Amino acid sequence: MSPNEQFDQAPDDLPPGGSSVMPLPPRLAVAVARRHALAAHWAESMAHGGPGAEIFQELADLEEAIAEAWPRFWDEHAHDWAIRDAGLIHSEATPTAACRTCTLQSAAWRREAA
Repeated sequence: MSPNEQFDQAPDDLPPGGSSVMPLPPRLAVAVARRHALAAHWAESMAHGGPGAEIFQELADLEEAIAEAWPRFWDEHAHDWAIRDAGLIHSEATPTAACRTCTLQSAAWRREAA
């Protein structure tokens, strides 16, 4: 199933400037939430030796679907998302609280030390 089919996306249905003034259309809200979850999962996977390429491809496909269905929204947010995603990148040597694996490892280390 393609991202377009998954979210039953309509053509760019945001009013001009709508993303900052009105709530997101439900299909777009689902797509954006999924996009952010995939970006976090990709960063976590890359930092901890997971299947980063597959996750990145899924993220790229979803972003393409968002850009096609809601081009104005994409133009408004793509740059900010790239900056946000860059902030998620880390390594095991530089753990972050935003990463589920780092958080779990940190909790395990604290339990072992106690």
